[in-house]
Amino acid sequence: MSRSVYFNRISWKLAALATNISQRAANNILDYNIHAENFYANFLKLVYGWELVNANTMFQNTAAIDLIDNDKKLVVQVTSQNTKGKVNATLSKEKLKEYSGYNLKIVIVVDKTNLKNESYSNPHNIEFTPK
Repeated sequence: MSRSVYFNRISWKLAALATNISQRAANNILDYNIHAENFYANFLKLVYGWELVNANTMFQNTAAIDLIDNDKKLVVQVTSQNTKGKVNATLSKEKLKEYSGYNLKIVIVVDKTNLKNESYSNPHNIEFTPK
């Protein structure tokens, strides 16, 4: 298969996932969000080589953290909320104090507003770059 065929298939599947998650989340049905955490752990491993594990396998419903790669000092939140408020709420979680020296990434799985150029409150000074 050609590169464009792969790209188109992946792009279409990610868009379908985002749409389904967004529609279900609007009705407070969050089961796809949980599946998305596992999907993105594997997807990000393929793309970046991160060895992410689902934090819920270690701790039940960890605030602000869905995926962890302890070797690379990386924590990831997977969310369907695409707002500045969600990013600030994540950065303000007390749990992040335990991850000093880690880098926080936020994966927004639905259509994004442009949050890259916003400024955020980072009270626990975890390493975080919006871009």
